[in-house]
Amino acid sequence: MSVLSILMKGGWLMWPIFLCSLILIVVVIERLIFYRRYNLEDGKRVLKEVKAELATGRVDRAVDVTKIFVSPFATTVAEALQAYSYGPYAVEKQFESLAQREVQNLEKGLSVVSTIVGVAPMIGFLGTVTGMIAAFMRVEQLGGNVNASVLAGGIWEALVTTAAGLGVGIVAYILYNWLVSKVERIAGFFNQMANETLAILPGGEKKDAG
Repeated sequence: MSVLSILMKGGWLMWPIFLCSLILIVVVIERLIFYRRYNLEDGKRVLKEVKAELATGRVDRAVDVTKIFVSPFATTVAEALQAYSYGPYAVEKQFESLAQREVQNLEKGLSVVSTIVGVAPMIGFLGTVTGMIAAFMRVEQLGGNVNASVLAGGIWEALVTTAAGLGVGIVAYILYNWLVSKVERIAGFFNQMANETLAILPGGEKKDAG
């Protein structure tokens, strides 16, 4: 018996489970493509160049050097340093605002994955209930004169939908935690970048911008 034929035994509730898996794939692929922009090695190079310029007291030059990089890290530090004319505190507040904006962009779609983590197994368990209902309805129709083959259809539906729902939920849970870990690493680097920039900024001091 092929995998497809086994899945078809799960009944109509397999369709929402399939939809959950499809949405999961689309969201995860989109997020991974989006996260490629946030290359931490690029960020480290940006930070190194910016710090080298700030060490000489040239804030304007530090802004200019970010233009050679195509990276959200370069854009963020450049926008933050442009507030230097209002003082180091303004740079700190700008870093906080920009970092928050970037984290919000990074977290988009994660709520969808989190929802699938909970919904897919619940649909599977619903299939267990509907499958057993179907089996016992068949028993009632036959007046108790049943054998294993009579109950097989309902039991198939119960077991297949449960297995499929749990499978999608488990995969979604693993992917969700993986994506969250990537967001945390990137957010942590934004915080590091802000701290190290503020520490060397003329007139500034090291503060936590996260």
